[in-house]
Amino acid sequence: MCCFYCGEIQPIAQNCTNTECGKKLAHYFCGVCKFFDDDEKKYIWHCDKCGLCRVGAREMVHCDLCNMCLHPDHTMHQTYDGNCPICNESLFHSTTTVMRPGPCLHPIHTSCFKQYLRTNYKCPICSKTYKDNFNLPQLWASYQREIDATRMPREYRSWKTEVLCNDCGIQSTAPFHVVGHACAECKGFNTKITALHKIPPVEGEDEDEEEVDVEIEGAIEEVEGDEVMEEGAGEFAIYSDSDESEDYSEDSSIDLSENAENNQ
Repeated sequence: MCCFYCGEIQPIAQNCTNTECGKKLAHYFCGVCKFFDDDEKKYIWHCDKCGLCRVGAREMVHCDLCNMCLHPDHTMHQTYDGNCPICNESLFHSTTTVMRPGPCLHPIHTSCFKQYLRTNYKCPICSKTYKDNFNLPQLWASYQREIDATRMPREYRSWKTEVLCNDCGIQSTAPFHVVGHACAECKGFNTKITALHKIPPVEGEDEDEEEVDVEIEGAIEEVEGDEVMEEGAGEFAIYSDSDESEDYSEDSSIDLSENAENNQ
């Protein structure tokens, strides 16, 4: 290695071997991994059983069942053998914080989890709702308002769907709608369609309402056909009341390994 202070070429070590220099090159140095780190706030140690350097809390110990260093009070074993479901990085060799959000406790990178919650509310592995991170009554109410405001065409209004709830596991029947289908048991919209029944509409049903729909569609086409609209004539906006809270519990996060990516 080359000392940044004196420019002396020398074997890898924590301190410069030049007697005229003798500078300490990093706060932490591992002679096995040839790894340097100068962040004094980190607690880093080399684990012989893991075969690499770890960063985390001082109370973390090596678990032979999990084959990695974890908090001694952990109860789920062999949960970090796979990859992060978002970025597909190995959790065992990960250099970033990993957490196990409830209720399913599937491990995922904390940074990936925060980014994922911006566009989704369910576990990417088992599809259960992250109940601790959302106001579910408000979230499901926003789905219901969207369904009430979005009228299905007449030929689809009699269709029925059999759905399986990803949260409570109950199978029930719901009217077909493009927005979603509510579970009859828990009233949540985290469901998946297991069967679709295409029931034809009854003759004469909703004919008056169909005429109203035609008039509305004609009015919309007339507005869209205008080349010029007065400024400030009107604005349309759709609001979602879903509460995507980012209140993440520090208790559920676990610091994992500091890989020797900066080896020299």
